[in-house]
Amino acid sequence: MRALLGLDAQPADIQLQVCGSTRFRNCEVLAVETNTARKVWAPAWLFLPKQAWTPLLLMVNPNGRNDAWDGGEMYDQLASAGMAVCALDVRGVGDLDAQFSPGAARYARPRQGEEAYAWASLILGHSLCGQRTSDILAFTEALTRAYPQAAIAVAARDRLTVPALCTAALDPRIRKLYLTRHLVSWRSVTEAENYFVPARQPGAGCSTGHRSAGDCALDRAARGDRCRCGGCRRPTAAARRSALRGLSRAAGVGCRDSRAHLE
Repeated sequence: MRALLGLDAQPADIQLQVCGSTRFRNCEVLAVETNTARKVWAPAWLFLPKQAWTPLLLMVNPNGRNDAWDGGEMYDQLASAGMAVCALDVRGVGDLDAQFSPGAARYARPRQGEEAYAWASLILGHSLCGQRTSDILAFTEALTRAYPQAAIAVAARDRLTVPALCTAALDPRIRKLYLTRHLVSWRSVTEAENYFVPARQPGAGCSTGHRSAGDCALDRAARGDRCRCGGCRRPTAAARRSALRGLSRAAGVGCRDSRAHLE
């Protein structure tokens, strides 16, 4: 999988660097960053409970780390229940979004989308999915080094679910994985007219529902319901609610708040 994704070499001196801090109602908020690849630093917000903690939720939001963090103060609620939260930006998202081209606006605007950058990444030998997987892997490593007691779970939605799934497959230190609006198979990309992830994913375009039995097993584990190879469908509403209730129980907060922000 590492060869398929074309992952960046992980820096040997990877570390979680604290750039600033402040206190919120039930937690301490740290502005952190880590070197995820050569000359690449990814930023994140880290919400640490005031009491002793073990679970750590790594949030990968397609709208960036600043999106909805204060809506209902969900991260503060999780921290007050004893769960640390790290909301990060990966390449192409949030503060790591690509700079708009200085050329003619009418030419540059339609080429500013994620699909164009996914194509360019493949041409240059490092897929966008692989770059994002490298970023999440690096943060997992940095957080583990900084907080050895952390039991890490990853939550992602929409177009960032594929990098999150690849990360969980590559790093056994990720204990749990929560996905919303996940890509159920590579085949679903080629069959859909409108899709919410870049079609230029490594291995996309195969004729079966999954590339291998391993992909099928990962899909089943992430979706939490029975897999239907060759004709996969999205997780049922009941399966999604069940997964979200599991997250809520682990955090000690109500399922209604979790659904509002993760769905």
